Amino acid sequence: MDDHGDVDPYADDDPGSFNQWFPLEHEHLAGAPFKYYFVKLKSNSPEAIELFMDPRAALRGVTGNLPALPGVDADTRVTTTIVGHERTLRFRAIFAIASVDHQDNSVAIVSNKAIASSG
Repeated sequence: MDDHGDVDPYADDDPGSFNQWFPLEHEHLAGAPFKYYFVKLKSNSPEAIELFMDPRAALRGVTGNLPALPGVDADTRVTTTIVGHERTLRFRAIFAIASVDHQDNSVAIVSNKAIASSG
């Protein structure tokens, strides 16, 4: 528990569920100009810090352990939104959705900081 009363409910999560991009697919997205991906990161992890500090490099897989996101290159424009950023990087998981637009070479990422429960 930290000084804010938060515990780390993600400490025992399956490590294979973190730090990798998973495609989001649905029949209603067929033919859409976008491809959607999901990643779960531990707050304050090197991968989360990489994504927030240098998103294009992190999405290209050139800065650390986060694998490259398909369709991202050195010229890709990246827009990021972090919901709940005031919750800091302590003891919270980050759930991010990336929308890759191959037509205009851009990526929009919305990251949500999960609220830790007090167990």
